[in-house]
Amino acid sequence: MKRMIGLLLALLLLSASSALAGEYSPGCLHEPPVEVLEHIASRWSGHELEDYCRVEDGSWGAFGFALLRSGKDRLLVGYRQEKGGRMVYWLKNAGAVPQGDEEAWFELYTDRDGFPGFCVIRLDDAGESYEQRVCYSLQPEGFRLTQYAANTVDGVVIHDGFLEFWDTSYPRITGLVTGEVQTDLAYVSYGSLPKTIAEGRGQVTVPPRLAQSVLQPKTVKFEGGKKYDVYTGPGKEYARSGGGKGSVSTNDWIQVFGEYNGFIMIQYDISAEQYRIGWIDASAMPKGERAQPLALEAMDQTFCQDVIKACALTDDPFNSRKAMVQLEVGHELIELIHDYDGWSYVKVEVGGKTYCGFVPTGCISHG
Repeated sequence: MKRMIGLLLALLLLSASSALAGEYSPGCLHEPPVEVLEHIASRWSGHELEDYCRVEDGSWGAFGFALLRSGKDRLLVGYRQEKGGRMVYWLKNAGAVPQGDEEAWFELYTDRDGFPGFCVIRLDDAGESYEQRVCYSLQPEGFRLTQYAANTVDGVVIHDGFLEFWDTSYPRITGLVTGEVQTDLAYVSYGSLPKTIAEGRGQVTVPPRLAQSVLQPKTVKFEGGKKYDVYTGPGKEYARSGGGKGSVSTNDWIQVFGEYNGFIMIQYDISAEQYRIGWIDASAMPKGERAQPLALEAMDQTFCQDVIKACALTDDPFNSRKAMVQLEVGHELIELIHDYDGWSYVKVEVGGKTYCGFVPTGCISHG
C-alpha cells in the first residue's frame, strides 16, 4: 500500500517539480544491507524499520538512510559506505524528519543544481494524502536541506539568504522571506522550520551589517546542535544575559566581534524583533576559526565616568534597544568603547551585579 501511494504522490510531486526546483523518482525500492539491519537490531530493537534509501554519489560512493519509528516518534539514521562497500553508522537525527504515527517513506530526489538526494514524505492523519515533506541533497559541504512542505499546497524552497514560499496547487510563488535557516542534515529541526510566510517573517533573520570600525563583526558558522550560556561581560562573574537565562543556539547565525579574557563577544538573534550582544566561552569557537583580540584595557579600571543623562543599558543597540537595566544621573561606570555608531560600550554595577552593555554615547561623561 505504501509503495502504491508513493507512486501516486510522486506523480503529483513531478507535476510541481519545476516550481519546487527539483526532480523526484517514485520510491527508493532499496533493501538495507545486512550490516545495517544488524546495527538497527542492536541499537534500536524497539523501533520499526519503515523504509531504507540509498543515495549514490560518484565521489563519495554511497550513503544509506533508514527511517525508524516507535509509536509517534520517528528517527532518521544515516550510514556511509566505506571502501569495500560496507555501510557504517554515520548519524542520527529525529528532528530531520516529520513525526507522527502515519506512514512515512523515502523518495529519491535531484535538486535544482543536479545534486542527488532524498525526500521523506509523511501521510496525513487520515492516511489519504501527503501531509509533510522534507528534502535533502548531497552538496559539496554535505547533505543540506533544500525544500520542505507542511501540507498539500504549501512548499518552501531554500536559497542563500531567503526562503521562497510556493502554492503548489497552481503552482505559483506566494512570497519571499529574507533570512536563513539551519540546513545541515545533522542539525535540522523540521518542527521548528517556518511553515507559513507569517511564521517566516517572525522567526527568520539575517546577520545585520555593522560598521567595521572599532568592532569588526564576522559571521562564523559554529558546530550545529549546541547551546552556550551567554553573559553580559567576558566572564562568569558578570550578570547572565536574558535576566539570568540567556543562551545561544548554534543552529542560527552568530556574529563574532573578538576575544577577551578567554571569552568571545558575539551577536545573535532571539527573534526577528530582538538581537543580543553578549559573551560565551572562547572554547565554543569552531576549529579553524580564530577571534581577533579585543583591546579592552579599561575593563580593570575603577569606575571613573558618570551618567549625565538618564538612559537604559541595552545588549541590543542595533535593533530593539530593549533595556537590561536603567541608569540614573550620577551613576558611575567605565567606558570601554567610545562611540560605535552612536553607542558606547560600558561596564557598570547595578544591584550588586556587574554588567557590560551599550548606552547612547551622549548620556555619559567621557573624562
